[in-house]
Amino acid sequence: MVPTHTQRSKRRYRYYVTVPSSEGQEGSSKGGLRLPAHDLEEGVWGRLREFLSSPTQLLNALGEIGSRQSQVIQTAARAIKDWDGWSASDRRGWLKGLLQQVVVSPTSLTLHLNRTALQTLLGLSESEMEGPITLETETRFKRGGRGLRYVIPGPQGSWGGAHRDKPLIQAVARGTLWYDLLISGQARSRDEIARTNRISGQHVARHLQLAWLAPDIVEAILDGHQPKQLTVKRLLAKLPMDWAEQRKVLGFEVKSARI
Repeated sequence: MVPTHTQRSKRRYRYYVTVPSSEGQEGSSKGGLRLPAHDLEEGVWGRLREFLSSPTQLLNALGEIGSRQSQVIQTAARAIKDWDGWSASDRRGWLKGLLQQVVVSPTSLTLHLNRTALQTLLGLSESEMEGPITLETETRFKRGGRGLRYVIPGPQGSWGGAHRDKPLIQAVARGTLWYDLLISGQARSRDEIARTNRISGQHVARHLQLAWLAPDIVEAILDGHQPKQLTVKRLLAKLPMDWAEQRKVLGFEVKSARI
């Protein structure tokens, strides 16, 4: 696939396109497959993040590394954290060095990682294992508007695709910011925050409780993988402190514990 873009009303839209095949493909334009760049890039990084954050997947792929397991897991976690602070060009450069090949089909997304590049990233020397590391995830096409979207299931197993809800993200950001102001002493009270922002103290209080949201709920909202029925009104209702209860109240999938 090769990158391309179109310009509409001073706005640029990026895509990845394939050379049209003789038989044509689902999701194609004049026989060739055209995918929104954001959908594909988010899918690639999402699968990589899942891999790097899973000690089981990571260690199984790397093989025998002896006493360096803890070091590898910590280095992978730092890479995930660093990603959020990188520019778009830095992210593309990082992915270009790590990805050997990306294979896209209507039902799957397959990443072939350069084994040597991954070992270097994690501070390891070359191992006896050879060949690329293969990661695969299930995908679907979903009709939307005049075209098709390439949909990859989110952390909750939802096929809705990523939908970053700006009001939800702003609510979480305000709650965290206002809590930090109180903890640091930059704001002396809830009422001071209310006066500064010209809102009610009750409105501030509803946002402050979001500072105690379960980390996976915050991540899902920031990534756009929250349940479809989750609204700001529901998020700002009285929330339980228990994370499992929060997931239940807000409509996130609650996984049963194994005994």
